[in-house]
Amino acid sequence: MLALSLVLSVLLQGNAYAIPLGWIDSDYPYVGFTQLGASFGSGVLIAPDVVLTAAHVAERFAPARANLFVIGDDPFVSAERIVGVTSSVVHPLYDESTVLFDFGLLFLDEPIPLTEYATLWPSEPESLLGMAAEVVGYGGTYRRQAGNASVDDIYDSRLISLPFYGLAVVEPGDSGGGLFVDIDGQNVLAAISSYIWGDWSFFGPVSQARSFIDQYVPDARWYGESVVEPPVSVPEPATLLMLSVGFVVITARRCWIRPADKSRLRIA
Repeated sequence: MLALSLVLSVLLQGNAYAIPLGWIDSDYPYVGFTQLGASFGSGVLIAPDVVLTAAHVAERFAPARANLFVIGDDPFVSAERIVGVTSSVVHPLYDESTVLFDFGLLFLDEPIPLTEYATLWPSEPESLLGMAAEVVGYGGTYRRQAGNASVDDIYDSRLISLPFYGLAVVEPGDSGGGLFVDIDGQNVLAAISSYIWGDWSFFGPVSQARSFIDQYVPDARWYGESVVEPPVSVPEPATLLMLSVGFVVITARRCWIRPADKSRLRIA
């Protein structure tokens, strides 16, 4: 079993709020803390053994390093589950110079059993304009925190942006955490924390990454959609007579950031 001491090897730096006026949060058990070597971030379980995070977090995976995913309000004091990360993949269109398609997946060495995993928002992000949101991550204080905001602006359907006047909503370490909206009483993952630019925080809408997510997690839960099971082939009566026993079921950033502006960006 992986030792908690590996998690504690993360260098603790800074004293800024991860999320302004945030609080220790227990409403998002599928949001966890990631350690990839000496780097850290956040991530969201979308399946028992798959974590959705930011590409600039996922790309830090290297087989020779300590790579962990931790569930718990405070991973340094009350970790509920610590598992290894065996591999990662980043969105094929991710380009660090543009901040677009900042999505990655982490694959765990064993499943984490929860009563539920994150449900994803499948529609265009414009449908979220004006909605109240909560941002959840582990930055700054290294504890799972949530802070309130509202979806104020979206540029060209690409980036959800949130202002928090005088202070960005997210801090380093929140990268890969989630922006959640309440839809009919259900917390739905609308976007992944990506970058900071001045007082603005930017998030990648998960609907942008649907084909990427479905490629690796075909049973990911998308809001308003049932998980469709593969069709089961029903044998002809003559075939049934030939089967001696059983049967086989076939399961078979409010703005576009130009590269010249990149000097003003901080990785979340």
